[in-house]
Amino acid sequence: MSSHQFRNRGRNMMSRVNANSIVVVSSLKPGVHVPSCLVCCNAPSCCALCGILPCCNIPEYINIHREASKYIYIRENSIEWNEPEIVMQDGKCFGVDPCVYQVRDNVKVLYYDDPIFDRISDKV
Repeated sequence: MSSHQFRNRGRNMMSRVNANSIVVVSSLKPGVHVPSCLVCCNAPSCCALCGILPCCNIPEYINIHREASKYIYIRENSIEWNEPEIVMQDGKCFGVDPCVYQVRDNVKVLYYDDPIFDRISDKV
């Protein structure tokens, strides 16, 4: 059997170059977290909860992990990006540890033939 028999004619997802994969055409540099103008320090790593105070930024280790996880890929049929979330680590206080945070991936994909794609604009 040839691979053409299994082609999805309504929504071609596979690459034009290699029928068994989707090619990443380009990669963009994602934005960088900018703290507010009131921030004068980073919260200590032993008490990340201090990062909710207006004068404290999130701990440095969290910021490093979050920035390292960000990416934007432009593929042949879609755009994929990761906006990592900061969440509390699992623990014994109602199932979480409020003093230790971790970064969780939040990957989103937008296909070019999605109806919402036509409504995206850089204007407000």
